[in-house]
Amino acid sequence: MAGRKHGETAKVLYATLVGSMDTNAIIPIISFYSVALGADLLMVGLIVGAYSIAHVPANLVFGRVVDRIGRRRPLVYGLLWDAVSVALYAIATTPIGLLVVRLSHGLGGGFVGPASMSLVAGHAPPGRMGRSLALYGISIAIAVILGFGVAGVAASRGAYQPLFFGLAFALWTGAIVAARVHEPITAVAKRPPLNRAAFLAFLRSAYPFAGYASIFALYFLLGALVTIAPYFEGPPVELTDARFAIALLVFAVVSIVVHYPSGAIADRFGPAIPCGLGLGAIGAAVALLPFSPSYTALIGLMALFGLGHGLVFPSSSALISKFAHADFLGLATGTFYAILVAGVAIGAPLTGAIANATSGAMALWTAALVAGATFLVVLVAVSSARQRLRSAG
Repeated sequence: MAGRKHGETAKVLYATLVGSMDTNAIIPIISFYSVALGADLLMVGLIVGAYSIAHVPANLVFGRVVDRIGRRRPLVYGLLWDAVSVALYAIATTPIGLLVVRLSHGLGGGFVGPASMSLVAGHAPPGRMGRSLALYGISIAIAVILGFGVAGVAASRGAYQPLFFGLAFALWTGAIVAARVHEPITAVAKRPPLNRAAFLAFLRSAYPFAGYASIFALYFLLGALVTIAPYFEGPPVELTDARFAIALLVFAVVSIVVHYPSGAIADRFGPAIPCGLGLGAIGAAVALLPFSPSYTALIGLMALFGLGHGLVFPSSSALISKFAHADFLGLATGTFYAILVAGVAIGAPLTGAIANATSGAMALWTAALVAGATFLVVLVAVSSARQRLRSAG
């Protein structure tokens, strides 16, 4: 039985990897591709943001669909939808056409996150939710590295169309693999209508609230980090595009290495422990960035940020999946992804505006305060849970 669960999880992880790689491959090149099609600055901003505009509500709506019809079919639908959308990038000829394709891509992706995360949680062996979700996070982190890598190669050769068609083919193979995934037993039965009171109580409960707050803070800081990078041009750091790409690679590799131990800690001591430690690490890394005396020191801080990311992602997702009832697990994970995207969508422009009005350092310190406040939320959650245990005893 355990071997079968591992096999099912492996299929979902592959589908998750290719279902995340397309987005990460398009992020670095979408602005340049938009300009190549004749977009002005305003249209470029609309095209870049269109994915998030569609993706956030799609996660909530399709998360509920996952609860009603099962996990596997929505994952297949989402991967096929994304495959068509990504192929359409290659044949878009106008900025308006690209904008429509971008919106479609964001909608299709709203199936993939809730369905894949719910499947991994559903197939997790007892007592190993943290480790299963750590593997899930690793597949996403690898997708980031692969996506950025293939995007860099394609951009250097001007090979946008081959990139889009290649990503579409990868998504198609992911859909084939996902079609062979067996539904978890908890997802087979037809779900009743949503119990809104129970779901709202879940959202308000200490640990899930801490999980949602933590993933928002993590991606708020990540959005801030990417946005403020240009403010580090010149001495003493001299952060060029190539150097920043290396720094991001260090961050991603450290995060991948930390993910599974973080999941094991979450299973042994509870997910709030690594979550709190991770928030402290990302907050410290971002707060100290303005004081970097050299590029080597900045690389060290990016490694610290990667440590925090590797601790927060699997533990925050475990705080959601572990406490969500099977009847609304899809909606709970859809909310997780919506908040994740919202973190970047809010963090990037807000810290950019602060940097423009004051300084890059002030923007980073503001982001660090978000991590600090969320750390307090996790502490309150732990304290509240322990108080309930004492009262029950």
